[in-house]
Amino acid sequence: YTPTTGKVGFLVVCQGAGGGCGGSQDADDGFYGSSGGGAGGCAIRVYNTTEMGASAAVTVGSGGANGSASGNNAPTSGSNGGSSTFNPAGTGTTLTGNGGGGSTGFYNPSGGVLGQYSVAGLGGSGSGGQLNFNGQKGSNTQSNPNRLVAEENGNADDRAGYAEGSAGMRAAGGTSFFASGYGAGADGFWSSTDTSGGSGSDGVVVVLEF
Repeated sequence: YTPTTGKVGFLVVCQGAGGGCGGSQDADDGFYGSSGGGAGGCAIRVYNTTEMGASAAVTVGSGGANGSASGNNAPTSGSNGGSSTFNPAGTGTTLTGNGGGGSTGFYNPSGGVLGQYSVAGLGGSGSGGQLNFNGQKGSNTQSNPNRLVAEENGNADDRAGYAEGSAGMRAAGGTSFFASGYGAGADGFWSSTDTSGGSGSDGVVVVLEF
């Protein structure tokens, strides 16, 4: 990033990427699913010209990859979201929005013995800002022999610096659900078929000059 000539202040928002959702597989053909990925953290800071310097190095985090349901093997977990950074060449502090965590996969082998619960991804943290925000944790699943219970804790909120976690649980039916909005974690889901999870959303770095 190169500042525009004549600008004296810079408001920077640095948002990390969201985590992916793990796959889900059940050899007993029941209803099952995976928890959601965590949202990326966010950092916000105002720089003056001395703090900014002549340029800044910018990295934008990529959304965490989805986990898969792979044959008769245990499904893979979703990947963590990438971190976004803003590093000015001047005296100013580096901003970091760390990526949200990916959720683990759900696996139930044959015979009605639960093999692995899906654990929701944790939210990422923000650092270096005058304002730092933690991303929200992904939605959780709880399983019993007949149904899944969804825990809704990913409130949609598109204020700057407050990325949502996964928005809750969806009936997948064999379809992946992907995150929407910068830094959001992938949705959790329930399904009656082996299902791959969704990917997290990319992060973003925004610079406002004045």
